[in-house]
Amino acid sequence: MIGHVCKSIRTTRASSCNLIIPAIMHRRILNYHQRTITSSSTTTTRSGSNKDEFAPDNVTESDIADLQEEQDHLELSPFYRNKNNISNKNDTMFVTLENVKEMPLSAIEMNNDDLIVLAAMQNHLARIEVLKRHIMAVDLVDYDTATTTFEEIKDYHRWVGILSFPYTIGVGLALTAGFASYPLIFHLPTVEYFNEVYVTTTVPDAKDLETPLEVGIWSWRWMEPPIGQISFFLLCLQYARRQIMNLQSLGTIPQGSNIVMTLRARQLAQKFPRYNARILREFSFTDNVFTHKPFFSNIQIFRV
Repeated sequence: MIGHVCKSIRTTRASSCNLIIPAIMHRRILNYHQRTITSSSTTTTRSGSNKDEFAPDNVTESDIADLQEEQDHLELSPFYRNKNNISNKNDTMFVTLENVKEMPLSAIEMNNDDLIVLAAMQNHLARIEVLKRHIMAVDLVDYDTATTTFEEIKDYHRWVGILSFPYTIGVGLALTAGFASYPLIFHLPTVEYFNEVYVTTTVPDAKDLETPLEVGIWSWRWMEPPIGQISFFLLCLQYARRQIMNLQSLGTIPQGSNIVMTLRARQLAQKFPRYNARILREFSFTDNVFTHKPFFSNIQIFRV
């Protein structure tokens, strides 16, 4: 029975939502077993209502050691201490000089398991280190040679960045249109020139064009239709993008459906077929081909 109790306690402790194990019951079982072991009689017979509801049939010292270990783990749990307002004076017992010396200071010093976890969290520097170690394993070379091969991959990836040229054009057009809208609406010489070349509408009297706001009232006659139409078109694009994201969350459309980034990652994997395509694609998705700085800079903790 005690084995079942220990197994139940371990299972409950492993659950993130059931850490509220009554410590009083834990101590009651432990104290009872200690009294049973230290008593002179090896078997104690209890009958009727005098029998302890927590009393097992067979008790050994290993069972008591297991219960004591479980109790120690429970009382060291931050959740347990916070719920019961217990201040653990041994919080710093785990911070020793030996442990501090073993702390990794860069991705190079980390083990493979930790790197895989960070790479799955879209940490670009971890993905770089994973790719380097993969190159070592495939080519059977040392770390320096793998780094040289990685630099070749990175240089090729920068030239593949020409696929992102449409984004650059879009940014330039958006900034140009935004700043040009002010003089095209409120600056009288610019408005007059634009009207003469592209609109050819009647020019109001000089007294109606004395202030920028009056100029804006006049220019808005032909500026309102294109600005309103462009705004409505962008609003429709934003709504469509929101619906695509909803479909991605439902699993109808695969995540990461960015066409340009997908093509760039596919070309990188095709250029270096001897390496794992998934590792190359993940590196491509988080690599900035212009500055070689990670897109996810807010979670970059390590330096290579």
